[in-house]
Amino acid sequence: MSNSSSEIFERESQEQHMGSDEQASADIDWLPESELSDHLASGAPAFINDDSTEDDSSVNSADVVMLKSKIEQLEKQLLQQQEEFLRAQAEAQNIRRRAQKDIENAHKFSLDNFINALLPVVDSLEQGVAMLNADDEVLKPAREGALLTLKMLLDMLAKQNVEPVSPLHLSFNPDQHQAMTMQPTDEHAPNTVLNVLQKGYLLHGRVLRPALVVVAKAANPA
Repeated sequence: MSNSSSEIFERESQEQHMGSDEQASADIDWLPESELSDHLASGAPAFINDDSTEDDSSVNSADVVMLKSKIEQLEKQLLQQQEEFLRAQAEAQNIRRRAQKDIENAHKFSLDNFINALLPVVDSLEQGVAMLNADDEVLKPAREGALLTLKMLLDMLAKQNVEPVSPLHLSFNPDQHQAMTMQPTDEHAPNTVLNVLQKGYLLHGRVLRPALVVVAKAANPA
């Protein structure tokens, strides 16, 4: 009888000990990291679940190469698009400049035909004034009237940036002069304008009508 009681007592002691160990293990699983370190340092048993998992941050080397290639491709595309944008922007600026220049020229030279139609009138007045004798008292009023009319016309042309070209005794300029004939002479250097048959005119610096001139050339040797 005493032996049976002793065996029962031992089994109950073992079960209680096992139960306390399981409870200790459960408690340790929920301990904070700081308390867990202290608990382990005290020599208490530790039953912590430590499930090993694969590192999700690990990336296959082939994936890394693929990603780098994709980044390089995107960078090249971005650079190409930037270059295309800059070219388009420069072309747009050039178009705006050309359009603005065309508008300015349209304003500047819109009177070309009108001024060209007036130039023969100016020529006639100048010829008429030259033919009227300044010493003739009878013709003096007519000459003064023609001079006044001519001055008004020339002032009006000057306001429109029209300037005459009369290159007498100047070097021949093919951009502004038209040579009607060449005359040999020893008095002037070759290519000198000897006579102006008809004055030329510029509009905003551009030739509106070239001057008709006679140009000197070297005299024939004896």
